[in-house]
Amino acid sequence: MNAGERQVPSLQDFLETSRRLLAFVGRYGFKESTIPRNRAGNAYQLWFVADQRAIIVSGEGWGRNASIALEHSLGAHLSEIELVPVAARPGSRMGMTLRPGRTQLEQVHDAAERLRVFGVDFLRGDLKRFFELAKPLPPYLREPP
Repeated sequence: MNAGERQVPSLQDFLETSRRLLAFVGRYGFKESTIPRNRAGNAYQLWFVADQRAIIVSGEGWGRNASIALEHSLGAHLSEIELVPVAARPGSRMGMTLRPGRTQLEQVHDAAERLRVFGVDFLRGDLKRFFELAKPLPPYLREPP
């Protein structure tokens, strides 16, 4: 593999690693859930649901990127990075070290760790900050009527 190439995980590796890295959300009542039919186009995703809250781990960019999104059934959506204070975000002078060239699984690790540290209020069901920061769920992600 060239220095510029990043390893693309298999679907099994992505799902197993994501389950392991997000196992801590079970302490807050989240359970793995099936992917809603209207969102099932990407096999590289894992959903954890508690009450009206969801945590969605997604593999993106053909194995190059990963993200963790937080959603509420009232139609609100937020990336986990938005819960991180600006000064503590990757790449900021005071924040976590930005590590360019991270693999998809390493990105899942980083996002899961940020959720564990900075998303405790959402995990516990305190949604005040979530709703202050969240944006409406885009229409293409909404469940059809």
